[in-house]
Amino acid sequence: MTHFNIYGKYEPTLNIILDNIISQIKTYNDMEVQKSGEKAYEHLIYRVKDKDSMLEKCTRKNLPQTTYSALHDIQDAIGIRIICRFIDDIYKNIDYLKSLPNLKIIKKKRLYKKCKTKWL
Repeated sequence: MTHFNIYGKYEPTLNIILDNIISQIKTYNDMEVQKSGEKAYEHLIYRVKDKDSMLEKCTRKNLPQTTYSALHDIQDAIGIRIICRFIDDIYKNIDYLKSLPNLKIIKKKRLYKKCKTKWL
């Protein structure tokens, strides 16, 4: 455990940003429940990446252990995972996130692999 804070003066800001985004996502879910009776998502998991984990990631990626590296080069100081029941719900949530001001989706992971069903 280290005493160096990789996020520096921006750590409180990261928490404020995360709280703001999560509040908006939860409000969206409440609106979806009122509108359709169905939740927008099943689970919502979020975090500000642990400082020691961010230091390790900088080292692993051969980046200097600096606030700049943590917030600009790595770009995952804030993580949000939205777990949905149906594939269509994933896209609805992504569309909602895209509509939020000051939020930019940097990377989407492949959502699922199509598979063929073989009937016997």
